[in-house]
Amino acid sequence: MVCKMVENVCTPASHYAQGFITGEIGPMLWYLFTHSSVDSLRVSAISALCRITRLSASAFHSVIDKVGLPAILASLVSGISRVQQHILTMFSAMLASGAHAQLHRLVQERDFVVKIMRSLESPSSVIRAKAFLVLLQVLCSNRDMLLLCCNSRT
Repeated sequence: MVCKMVENVCTPASHYAQGFITGEIGPMLWYLFTHSSVDSLRVSAISALCRITRLSASAFHSVIDKVGLPAILASLVSGISRVQQHILTMFSAMLASGAHAQLHRLVQERDFVVKIMRSLESPSSVIRAKAFLVLLQVLCSNRDMLLLCCNSRT
């Protein structure tokens, strides 16, 4: 219920949403996402984290710092389409903000780019579109990754 409340309050950019943006909210929602056995709660938790990340990319940055990029990339290949959409949206929001030191490391990470490239093979057009946006932002920041993208498509 709390996930839905955070999700609904953070959907519009309002001053009420600013109250939810703390250093602990990202890792707390990620914990709910990873430790829930009910898919609807998992989707609500990751959706709430996505809404907060749109307002403040530091929320997702704190999740990456706490759990590590491999754990997040592992959840990107989960079978739940909505989860994949939200994770790609959070990566896109974080890359678009450009304010984090993590950005430089992220666009250099080969495994990250390969996982995003695999998202292009999804049957969902929404997931493919979001993957294209993430790749666009990666390539704008690091043109050397273009060769890796081309090689991974073969």
